[in-house]
Amino acid sequence: LKAGEMIAELRASLDHQHGGAIAKQLDALYSFMLRELLAANRKQDARKIDGVIRMASELRDAFAQVVAGGAGAAGATPVARGA
Repeated sequence: LKAGEMIAELRASLDHQHGGAIAKQLDALYSFMLRELLAANRKQDARKIDGVIRMASELRDAFAQVVAGGAGAAGATPVARGA
């Protein structure tokens, strides 16, 4: 359940007041990922876990690209609370 805790923390850190559409989209994605992990645990379905891992990896890569300046869109950076 550590993966679920990490995703829940990411979701809780979103700043909807300043994050705009990206915060809303990330919230929906994190919510979906949490539901998938719960379903995977309940049904013992490793494919669901693999899907969440794939989504998290793609999201990590996208964040890394934004941080490195590869995205070219300053407004695309998600805003965390307290940032």
